[in-house]
Amino acid sequence: IDGCQGYNKLPASIELAGCFAHARRKYTDILDSLPKNTNKKDSLAEKAIEMIGKLYAIEKQLTEKYEGKQFDEQALKDIHQTRQKYSKPICDDYFNWCRQNKNKTGGSLFKAMQYSLNEEKKLRVFLDHPICEIDNNRAERYIKPYVTGRKAWLFANSTRGAESSAMIFSLVITAKENKLKIFDYLVYLFGQLAVNRHDLDKIDLEPLMPWSDQLPDILRINK
Repeated sequence: IDGCQGYNKLPASIELAGCFAHARRKYTDILDSLPKNTNKKDSLAEKAIEMIGKLYAIEKQLTEKYEGKQFDEQALKDIHQTRQKYSKPICDDYFNWCRQNKNKTGGSLFKAMQYSLNEEKKLRVFLDHPICEIDNNRAERYIKPYVTGRKAWLFANSTRGAESSAMIFSLVITAKENKLKIFDYLVYLFGQLAVNRHDLDKIDLEPLMPWSDQLPDILRINK
C-alpha cells in the first residue's frame, strides 16, 4: 500500500505491507524537477534511488528464478532466506541513511525521507513474508482499467451494486493471475453455485476459488 492513512483504520489483524515504488517515486520526482544541467549523481535523491535499486535488483533475480514455477514451501523458504541475507542489510542502510540525512536538507527531499521513515515498518514487511512483493505495482496495473473505467461508468446505482462489481472484478483478476480461462471459470463457478443455491451458506467455497488445485484442468491455460 501507499501511505494513505485510511488503511490504518483496517482491523489490527491485517498486517499492512508498504510499497517501495511509492517511496522511490518521491525521489525520482525530485530529480525530474532539477534543471537539466544539474549533476544529479551527487544528489541525495540519486543516492536513495541507488539504494532502493539494489533491492529491486535482488527481486528481479528472484522473479527470473521462479518465473513460471509454483511457489511451493521450498521456494518461499529460499525467497525468505535471500531477502534476509541480501535485502535486509540494504534496508537497514537505507533507513539509517534517511535518519542521518533528513535534517540536513528540507523541502521535497526531507518529505521523501520522512515518508520512508513513517512507513518503515510497512516497507520492511516483505523481508519477513516471502509471499509479499516489494511493491504493489502489479495490483495497481490490474485495477487501472477499472479506475479509469469509472469515469465512463460514472457510478453504481446502489451500494450493493458497487460491492457486487468489486467482487466480480476481484474474481476476474485473481483468475487471470492464476492462469485460468476467465470466461470458462466464471461459467463453471456460477454453475456450481447454482446447483447449491439453496445451501450456499453451508458449502465449502475453497475448492471453487481461482487458486484451488481442485478446479478442472480444462479451466487452465496451457502454455
